[in-house]
Amino acid sequence: HGSVSRNSLHKALLQYDIAIIPLLNRIYGSVPSKIFEYAKLGLPILYFGGGEGEDIVNENKLGWVAEAGNYQDLNKLIASINASELTLEYKQKI
Repeated sequence: HGSVSRNSLHKALLQYDIAIIPLLNRIYGSVPSKIFEYAKLGLPILYFGGGEGEDIVNENKLGWVAEAGNYQDLNKLIASINASELTLEYKQKI
C-alpha cells in the first residue's frame, strides 16, 4: 500500500480514538516503543501483551490492559469501553 512519512502517520493516527498494541512474542526486558509513541500523541492505549509494557500502561494510566493471550478478556474489555470516556481532556492527560 506504499508508505507515509512519520508526520503524516501521526496526523492520521490522531483521527482514531484508541491505539491497540498487540504483542505476540514477549521479549523479556523489552517494551514496545509504540507505547511511548502513542502516549506522546495522547492516544489511549489498549495493550494486549503482558510484561513490562502492561505495567507501564497501568502505572501511568495510559489506557487499558487485556490479559495476554486471552481473547475473551480482550473482547470483554473492548465492549466495556465507553466512547464518552474518550474526551480531549482524557487524551491531554495521557
